[in-house]
Amino acid sequence: MTTKLVAGKIEKTTGQPDHLTADSMAAAIDAALTAVFGAPRPGEDPHGRFVMAAAVARGVVQYLHDKHDALHVKTRNFSGTGSHEESVTVEVDVT
Repeated sequence: MTTKLVAGKIEKTTGQPDHLTADSMAAAIDAALTAVFGAPRPGEDPHGRFVMAAAVARGVVQYLHDKHDALHVKTRNFSGTGSHEESVTVEVDVT
């Protein structure tokens, strides 16, 4: 099973407020910022926050892609004894 890691970006839709790509690392980072520091104040422009979240996400996703050989998964074998080991493939979208 492969799951693509999506860094995300600032999406611009005519007539709508800017937002981060849905289900992306940037959106997850922004949600964590909101959980820790609270929502932006009324009237506050979220652009700077979005830029920071997108940049951090892009860096983390690219780093995981570049260092994928360092990721190795080992899990218990549920159908018997011992364990199962698997190398990890990291598929990314940093656009």
